[in-house]
Amino acid sequence: MRRTHIQAGSLLDHVTQFVTAEDSNIRRLTAALGYRYYYSAEDDVYVHPGAAYVLDAHGRVTRVLTGLGLSGADMRLALIEASQGKIGTFSDQVRLLCSGFDPAHGIYTVRIWRVLQLAALATILALGGAIALFILSGRRRAA
Repeated sequence: MRRTHIQAGSLLDHVTQFVTAEDSNIRRLTAALGYRYYYSAEDDVYVHPGAAYVLDAHGRVTRVLTGLGLSGADMRLALIEASQGKIGTFSDQVRLLCSGFDPAHGIYTVRIWRVLQLAALATILALGGAIALFILSGRRRAA
């Protein structure tokens, strides 16, 4: 897999580690994570979903990022979240604060967007109400 997907000598090649283990350890780990796979003898491959498990310092799973939505930005946020603020910049912390994790899709979404939409709606209603009050109070004075 390394030779197929990662260019030899590239930066990614230098920072990527492939971890292998005995079959019994792999079975115990995948069972503990709830990760399912099977061997297809017909195709001579293991069939499994793509996912990244992010663990905290105590070995607890904090996020599972699926292959469908796996991006560098989501992985960064998941690592910052798992570190409980020990890594990342101030802007990363703000971004994490303004993002919510969507477990159905395995990605971080901008949760603040809904808050901004509600705030905009409240502002429009308040301005509309104030304009209506000014118009009504102006008509009363003229009468």
